[in-house]
Amino acid sequence: MSEPANSDPNPPDQPETPGEKLVLNDDGHIHEEVARRAVKFVATYRRSYRRGPTWRELGDHMGWTRKQLEPAIIILRRAEILYTTGRYRSLQLHPRLRPPRRPRGSRPESQSAPDSEATGPGAAR
Repeated sequence: MSEPANSDPNPPDQPETPGEKLVLNDDGHIHEEVARRAVKFVATYRRSYRRGPTWRELGDHMGWTRKQLEPAIIILRRAEILYTTGRYRSLQLHPRLRPPRRPRGSRPESQSAPDSEATGPGAAR
């Protein structure tokens, strides 16, 4: 018997999800520009509002439809670009992409006054 005319001789390993083509290239790697835009949006949003954006807000920014949204974010999570606990507004950059946090009360070396040049009303004489 012959194969149906519309069958694919090389079917994909996994069925393609609606958001997959937006995030992955033909080799199965994340599009660099998509990752950059998502990282920039999430980081800027968290810095501005001190909470994470909703998935829908990220989708709106990226131009994704509701059908494309969840699969696209899942792919970015599996690639360790985005991270979420599943709680509302917990979307954030994956910990490996965030800079290390300074201990509370510490200041960068460039902002602290040298010990030998301490001056002012409380300086020891």
